[in-house]
Amino acid sequence: MIRVVHVCRKPQTQNYSVEGLFHTVRRHLPPDIAVEVAVAPWPSRGVSRRVRNTLWARRLREDGLVPHVTGDILYVAPALGPATIVTIHDLGWVARGGVSQAIFEALWFRLPVRTVCAVTTDSAFIRGELLRRVGCPSHRVHVVPCCYDPVFTTAPEHYHAERPVVLAVGTTANKNIERLCAALEGLRCELHVVGPLSPSQRTAVSRHHIQARVSVGIAQDAIVAAYHEADIVAFPSWYEGFGLPIIEGQICGRPVLTSRAASMPEVAGAGACLIDPLDVSSIRTGLRRIMDSADYRAELRTLGLENVRRFAPTTVAEQFATLYRAVAATS
Repeated sequence: MIRVVHVCRKPQTQNYSVEGLFHTVRRHLPPDIAVEVAVAPWPSRGVSRRVRNTLWARRLREDGLVPHVTGDILYVAPALGPATIVTIHDLGWVARGGVSQAIFEALWFRLPVRTVCAVTTDSAFIRGELLRRVGCPSHRVHVVPCCYDPVFTTAPEHYHAERPVVLAVGTTANKNIERLCAALEGLRCELHVVGPLSPSQRTAVSRHHIQARVSVGIAQDAIVAAYHEADIVAFPSWYEGFGLPIIEGQICGRPVLTSRAASMPEVAGAGACLIDPLDVSSIRTGLRRIMDSADYRAELRTLGLENVRRFAPTTVAEQFATLYRAVAATS
């Protein structure tokens, strides 16, 4: 039996994607992998709390135990010992530059990747970014993608041509809601946004005369229902380490529009309409193509369901299990 401990951040309000991902992975690991969960006692904010989290992590060290830092609190990895795995979901902060970001880069990326035995990234895009920006030894970095949660199931095909529902999941700045609103102006549809709108996003909804519905803090079953209700899933983000709404839309059998940027073409495969996220006309052209062609919608549905097989929970869990076995055998 191989013993693993998932070292997790203390979750913050409405930010549970990492926790949900690894909860799904744990449920689908093979029986020779036994996983404990250790949640950091302090939110990852401020110097003193991060120091206390690091001291707490040091107490988790144990012979024969494989620690896996599942994201966000990568700075605790050196305290866990050399048989540690870290997962890096994206490097968005590193790209911003500045003195504070240089410190962040050193503590969250450069030091951890030099002290652990293995690193996983959600996509080949992030692996390439990590190797280029941080200089991590390439043989230590493994691509293990995200998986969809089995609660996301394929719904019957439908399309409400009189007023299609366009679903957008997520409202952080990179989700590109303002340009999506500009692209939807004048199109007869309803925009359903999951997540709280910022002032600039609310202004965009009003300026472009969008009929919009906003859902905030809804449970997972309501999110699944939102995908099933949707006619199109729009995810024109300009930066993602992976992009879970792409595969959630695909497994639900909905035509997906996403960006030809960062990790998104890699994740979407042939099963999405790819657009330039910085070009409103490109987003609009993609939306119009989906709205105007039943054949294209059917093609995206078929190709999406084929593509998403790569991200089945058992498939992804086995990739983690293979890495755990390799680390345990050499530690």
